[in-house]
Amino acid sequence: SNKINAAFAEGGADLTVETVEELLDQNIDYYVKINLEGFVKAVDALGGVDITVPDCEGEMTGGRHHGMHYDDNNGNLHISLEPGRQHLNGEQAMGFVRYRHSKYGDAISDFQRAENQQTFIKELIKQKLRITQFHRLLKAGGQILNYVEYDFKWLEVVDMLKLLRSI
Repeated sequence: SNKINAAFAEGGADLTVETVEELLDQNIDYYVKINLEGFVKAVDALGGVDITVPDCEGEMTGGRHHGMHYDDNNGNLHISLEPGRQHLNGEQAMGFVRYRHSKYGDAISDFQRAENQQTFIKELIKQKLRITQFHRLLKAGGQILNYVEYDFKWLEVVDMLKLLRSI
C-alpha cells in the first residue's frame, strides 16, 4: 500500500491507476476518487448502512476490548465501534472502512481492511441500489458531486449500476 500511496502523492489518479495495474497485472478501465467529506455526506444522504462489525480487538487484547477503536487527532479519525450487526452513519462508516490500527496495538492487515471495504460496498449496494431508494440515490448524488472525481461518462454509470444490481 505504500507504493500506491506514494503513486497518488506523486502523480495523482493517473499514476495510481498505472501502479495498481502493474501490481495486480490487471487492466483498470475506470476510477472514482471521493474525498472523506464526500464519503460521509453520501452515506448520510443514503440513510446510513447496516453492517456487521467484526471483533478485531478481542483476540489481540485477550478479550479485554472488543470491536474497532482508534483515535488519530492529526488525521481527524475517531473510531469507536462495538462488534455485531448495527446501523452506521457516515462518520461511523468512515471509521469502518478506514480501520487498520487499534489504540491497543496493530489490529488488522491491509488485506483485511480491503475486505472490510468490500463488505461495506456490497452491503451498501444490496441495501440502497433499489428502486425504492431512488429518491435517496438522487439526493446523495446531488450532494456529493463536488467531492468526486471520475474518468467515465454518465451513460457508462448506468451500465455500471446495472452490473452492480446483478451482483
